[in-house]
Amino acid sequence: MAANTPKKDMKDTLRYKHMVARLQNLLPHQKEAALLQEISKGLQWRIDAVIEAVEKKPDDWQLIDTAGVLKHAAMLGRLGTVEKLCDLFGYPAGTPVAPQPIDVAFQTAVLHGRFRTADALAARGAGMHPVSNGSPLPPLLQAVLQEQTRSIDYLIKKGTDKDFLAYLAVGANSMKSLQHLVEKRGADVNYRTASGDTPLDMASRVNNPILKQYLIERGAKAPQLLEKPVALGTAALHGTTFETNFDTAYLPIILKAWQVPVISKELKNALTAVAKTESGLDFTLTNGRKMEWAENKNGTEFIGRGNRAIQFDTSDARAMVAASKSRGWSEINVHGDDTQRQKLWLEAKRQGLRIANYVPPNDSDAVKIWAAEQAVKKPQGPRPN
Repeated sequence: MAANTPKKDMKDTLRYKHMVARLQNLLPHQKEAALLQEISKGLQWRIDAVIEAVEKKPDDWQLIDTAGVLKHAAMLGRLGTVEKLCDLFGYPAGTPVAPQPIDVAFQTAVLHGRFRTADALAARGAGMHPVSNGSPLPPLLQAVLQEQTRSIDYLIKKGTDKDFLAYLAVGANSMKSLQHLVEKRGADVNYRTASGDTPLDMASRVNNPILKQYLIERGAKAPQLLEKPVALGTAALHGTTFETNFDTAYLPIILKAWQVPVISKELKNALTAVAKTESGLDFTLTNGRKMEWAENKNGTEFIGRGNRAIQFDTSDARAMVAASKSRGWSEINVHGDDTQRQKLWLEAKRQGLRIANYVPPNDSDAVKIWAAEQAVKKPQGPRPN
């Protein structure tokens, strides 16, 4: 008979009611601390009691770090709590693109192996929105960097391109991730990006001979010393969180599309500025081609091609020069009409890069601006007594 007795709901007990009554008059930061503590302990009825105590004064949520609480619950795999918090915070199931707190919680759940929790967050739009080739890049990148093979496998099941992931593993200098993808998941060592770049190209660029030798032993073909243009337009950024979540989205996009191994402070600042303009990194020639970084068969590095009218503004030029510098270039050639070459020349002067094939006229706007900027920087002599 005792076996058939239904389990008593803790919410009907005095212990539960006393806990709610004790907590409901605490300050918001004290309630937040209690909630984090109970999530760590993992007793659901006690977590529910803290949440109910906060709900007695709903305005307290505005003074609580709800994103941090959600992330903590996701890290520990508290599925019921995560779902309850998502409902309370207004993140319903079926959301096409989740807000940042849901994405962060999803990434945390994936990296800690809490895959049921990650599934629940994915159902609310987390992580699965298109980024570049359709992969959930921020958690993907973190999984590669941290060499979390179980997390990598989970993301592959969710539709991540394993070949692109292997390419990204080379860029992250992660042998463990690369071996897992090639040997366990059958990733293609001759995968090519939209710009024609291969894992072996990336290994050469990050100067890792061990990764390079491994790829060759696995059948990677030697990189071609022909032009490999790299361009990034608004189409590559369509549907991404580039502007709203810049710090987690920009790095993998640049690694994939611009082949920049080092993200300098100058480049990050320049790209942040471009992201706020209407140009959106869309360097378009009048004939429809894109503004490109390239390396020819003789090793000469340059920006752009031909004397076409290139459409970009000053912030775009700053980003292009910063990207070139981050690739380790000290000298570049530029092409395009005189107005655009002046913009590139001026930005190159500001960032300490030399343009080998172009000097603007002495009476040009670029020379005048540069001279004025240098005059301002000159130290003033001592004033006469």
